[in-house]
Amino acid sequence: MTTPTLSMRIAGELACEKALKQRRHEAAMKAWKTRRRMAKPSKTMRKVLEWLASRSGAVVYWHYSGGCVSFVGATCVNHDGSSSYCSTYPRRLSRSTMRALEKRGWLEYVRRIDSGSSCSLQPDGTWGERIPTYDLCYRISAKGRKVLTA
Repeated sequence: MTTPTLSMRIAGELACEKALKQRRHEAAMKAWKTRRRMAKPSKTMRKVLEWLASRSGAVVYWHYSGGCVSFVGATCVNHDGSSSYCSTYPRRLSRSTMRALEKRGWLEYVRRIDSGSSCSLQPDGTWGERIPTYDLCYRISAKGRKVLTA
């Protein structure tokens, strides 16, 4: 077997550099497209943000039962801190929509509302461990309002 000549080695190195440059370019373009896509809200996200912006006391919340989310909801908070039913809350609010809004920084944390706890009954008739239940409330942030005007 013969050893490659100097010109063959140089040509091989140039081909490797060209391929590496192409891969980096494709990765940069994919990252750019992802940033652009993440900068715009989907239709559902826009409806939720518009609903939050249209009401001063409107919040969306995660309801935790123990360590996991049992459901996601929306409500209006009165001046005294109590919540009231809003007739036109966004119906399609889901966990994934809420997670996407929170990830993008369009929601800001307001407060935690403890709503008690529940107990499990053991097979021998004694009460088991207490499972805390609480809500984490979020409202629209300045960044979320800015997205609506763009």
